[in-house]
Amino acid sequence: MANRMIRLTYLWADESVMAYDFSRKISEGMTKWGNEFYAQYGFEFDVAPGPLLRKSVAQASKYALAKNGGVTPDLRDRAVILEENDALIAEIKKRLAAKEEEIAGLYDRYVEEIHRVPSGPNFNAELDRLEKNQKARRARLNRERDQIDAEVKAAEARADQIAERATGEPMLRLQMASTYHAHKVGSDDRVNIVFCRFRQLTMRSPDNTDGIAIGSGRPLIWLNRIFWPYPFVMVNVIESQRRTVAHEIVHTAGENHPRSIEVFEKISKRIVKLRLPKGSLMGAPFTDLEFEYDTRRTKTIPGGYFDGSVNDIMNYSLRDPDPGDCVLHDTDLDRMKKAWFVSP
Repeated sequence: MANRMIRLTYLWADESVMAYDFSRKISEGMTKWGNEFYAQYGFEFDVAPGPLLRKSVAQASKYALAKNGGVTPDLRDRAVILEENDALIAEIKKRLAAKEEEIAGLYDRYVEEIHRVPSGPNFNAELDRLEKNQKARRARLNRERDQIDAEVKAAEARADQIAERATGEPMLRLQMASTYHAHKVGSDDRVNIVFCRFRQLTMRSPDNTDGIAIGSGRPLIWLNRIFWPYPFVMVNVIESQRRTVAHEIVHTAGENHPRSIEVFEKISKRIVKLRLPKGSLMGAPFTDLEFEYDTRRTKTIPGGYFDGSVNDIMNYSLRDPDPGDCVLHDTDLDRMKKAWFVSP
């Protein structure tokens, strides 16, 4: 019985990524690994471009989404990506708080001005003038407050856009659609696997990401001719396991990792205050040491570490295993058999 074909289209963020991949045989290694693994379950990779084209940048160049300067996805923690914008939002909110405080002090200022008005024939006229000035000041400050508030809302909306752009998804969808129209690269029955250089991680965001599947269900009709509407996978050519493509297409078939969990890490004790005997001089022995106890410290464990058995292909615990060291769970096998990108 013939194997079921897992239909994939390999794309590269730009020609430099393609050259890097070809010289180190990264996608070739992932294809070989995936074929060896899925052969156990009656599947086989059907990759476009074919093996012969995947030997030369010149021959496979139409599968590069850009000549140079390709998308560099940033999959670090959202807080790290948005740190600069968060600082801007904090500064604007300080201005907003100051303006609110200025508005709140208008009444006290108004009362003080009234108390300084001397009695006499012009008393009522002066009160009318002060009231008119008070209304004008309040209206002006309210306008200024509203403008600052609009700046906050714009910066917060920009935060969502920054996070979305950081993944590279909008630009990649635009480029995939353009490549399809220009070269007929890609189709609605294949999963696009886009090889990219992911942005370098930092101490603030140390967890490495090999790849990510964007979406799983296939649209019925391609209504938008500008953006590629189908699910796709991004793969990091800088540092990825050989199983990355084989792993991510199971997500594309509909598998989701369990939720991340908070686990206990440690209890810590630290000195927060030293107290000298009453009336003692410098150099006298310390007496009471007062401690503050942090009842517990936790850390977040991604759900991928709890996904199936330790040797499940979807489990993060194994680092770069051989194909024979992994298994495909029965439910994931059923998903793959029914996947829209797998031939019946």
